[in-house]
Amino acid sequence: MNRAVSVRFVGLLLLGLAAGLAAMALHRPALAVIAAAVMTVPVLGMATWRWPALEVQARVSSARLVEGDTCTIVLEVAGDSAVPWLDVEVDLGAGLRSADGMLRRVVPLRAGTAVAVSFPVVPSTWGVLAAGRYRIVARDRFGLFSCSTIQTIDQVLRVYPSESRLQGMAQPARTVGTLGAHLSSSRGDGCEYADVRAWRPGDRMRMVNWRVSARRGGPWVTERHPDRAAEVVVLLDDSAALGPAEDTTLRRAVQAAMALSEGHLSAQDRVGLLALGAPLRWVRPRSGARQLYAIVDTLLDCRLARVSGIARQGSLMLGGLRPGTTIVALTVLAEPRVVEVLVDLRRHGHHVVVVEPDHGVAGGVPGGPSDGGVGPASVAVNVAETLARRLWDVERSARRARLREAGVVTLRWDGAVPLGALLGRSASSPLGPR
Repeated sequence: MNRAVSVRFVGLLLLGLAAGLAAMALHRPALAVIAAAVMTVPVLGMATWRWPALEVQARVSSARLVEGDTCTIVLEVAGDSAVPWLDVEVDLGAGLRSADGMLRRVVPLRAGTAVAVSFPVVPSTWGVLAAGRYRIVARDRFGLFSCSTIQTIDQVLRVYPSESRLQGMAQPARTVGTLGAHLSSSRGDGCEYADVRAWRPGDRMRMVNWRVSARRGGPWVTERHPDRAAEVVVLLDDSAALGPAEDTTLRRAVQAAMALSEGHLSAQDRVGLLALGAPLRWVRPRSGARQLYAIVDTLLDCRLARVSGIARQGSLMLGGLRPGTTIVALTVLAEPRVVEVLVDLRRHGHHVVVVEPDHGVAGGVPGGPSDGGVGPASVAVNVAETLARRLWDVERSARRARLREAGVVTLRWDGAVPLGALLGRSASSPLGPR
């Protein structure tokens, strides 16, 4: 606690002393009365004030919430002496705002008791958000003395996205034998029409197409495509974040990964997650609501980019998957190792689709725009930026060509086109699974 004496105390003390000295020098009793009246406040303040020993406990009502929900930051303050004016103020972290617009409250504190001060907050974005810090100032009733402290709230908030604005699913190249929402290429019990054929021993009577049978003079049956589940792995390259801080490629990629996981898990698919940054994070493909929370927790940890290299064990992690697994890679192709991992996965027989989030920077090079000056230094900077952008475009074009040669579908996503419509192109692409 930082103890301080206010300017008011010093001013009143000097004014009282000056009035007393003037009364003695000028032999004016009225000035002595004024000096006594002025000195009364500092004397009463010193007689009644006791420096308190405050204990503060900060907690958050809910550490996990959905974007748009309200949680409460509670500060419990206890002291061994009374505090007439306890000034409590919070400074919220980035991504949080006050629900009622009040970030400062003044309450009294009794000796030997505790008071709880609540601040309702609402997250304005998803991710791992810091709660912020608090500032507590204890003052006497005359405003002469104060003791203050500023501390950081240690707890963090894990905010999940409220609803996916990028609804869509990838078109799986191969399905599994369990019931799901994807139309299988095989034939069996289902709703989607496939073909008609002549009756064979073992066919069930409900498969008989009576109209075709009547026209052809013999029993014919209708074949249909069954609905099956798929196995999907979302591959996230979190080693680079390009674009402005409020809308980076990593943020868009994480948001797209959440949408894909939610959409496929709701369709009874098995979904896994592989983050290629260092350290490597691997969530094995499973189904169910618990898998969604596991994936979202991992994606929230990838919210901030830690550019520390690419883990080399990516293809080894996915080597045990069954051939034909659909792998949706969210990457800006900033690292050549990512291209090698994707090519290796395609060689193992997996259906790989690459989605490149567009970071919105002109020319596609990481970094900010020039200052627009006209001096020699500004011209040199503009020329260097232009050359860097061209080199960056050439490198990415070469990596896209390498992926297309290996049979990997590459799609560029600027956020304007729905993700589901974009991924639908991979099913009809000539570079799809062969």
